[in-house]
Amino acid sequence: MAGNILISQNKIKTSQYEAMKSLDKVFDIMELVAAMEGESVSPGAAAKILNLNPATCVRFMKYLCRRGYLEQVSRRDGYVAGPAGLTFTDRQSKYSKIIEASEEPVKKLADRLNNYMNISVLYNSVRYLLYMYSAHTRKTSGARRIRLAYDVATSRLLLSACHEKTRDEIIDLAGMPGALWDNINDRESLLKALAKIRESACISFPDPRTGQWIIGGLILAEGFPAAAIGFGIDGSDPAEALQLTRETVKEIEKNLNRKEIVF
Repeated sequence: MAGNILISQNKIKTSQYEAMKSLDKVFDIMELVAAMEGESVSPGAAAKILNLNPATCVRFMKYLCRRGYLEQVSRRDGYVAGPAGLTFTDRQSKYSKIIEASEEPVKKLADRLNNYMNISVLYNSVRYLLYMYSAHTRKTSGARRIRLAYDVATSRLLLSACHEKTRDEIIDLAGMPGALWDNINDRESLLKALAKIRESACISFPDPRTGQWIIGGLILAEGFPAAAIGFGIDGSDPAEALQLTRETVKEIEKNLNRKEIVF
């Protein structure tokens, strides 16, 4: 009897694990289609990009189409994002408010420096680009999930401001930065570097691969998760860009701290 119970419990755990794996695949497909920004993607292409079984990809995309999260363009071209996705994106949240507070200041900074900017947050040890704007194309693009990398300004800033438990989990997962950040190869040195960043809130450092200066600013406002803006510039002196970044951070924080008055 006890053996039968154990077998049943194992079957339930296996079933739950498989269900979670299927959910991961569904969300991966949705995120991929959203990242295409209006360009269609076929099940075959999605399966190749996401390393999924083609038949599984077809089945999930058809299901998402029935639910309205995807829309089929044609059998050859595949799918684009459907209207059901707007049930999340048009609602107010802490993250949408960060975008609203940042949009104009970030555009102004990008246009002033003739550059590309992004604003990011950290959630569940993953970096999310909430908003991006290019002064070259005058185009914006929406949120996407992206890995946390030590050689990126927003990653360093967000890591410096996150909860200690989350910070330690990320460090354990990512390891030491080494050549990506001043040859830091031990935890004590990394924590000191992060504390220094947290205190300064705005940072600049040279990218040894491109010769650009990488610049970023940390945005902190009560009731909101920490956010950060980041970009790269050409030239030998980042002082002006760094000062403009400080001013932009203050403007965004002021927007976030502004309380709405309801009559």
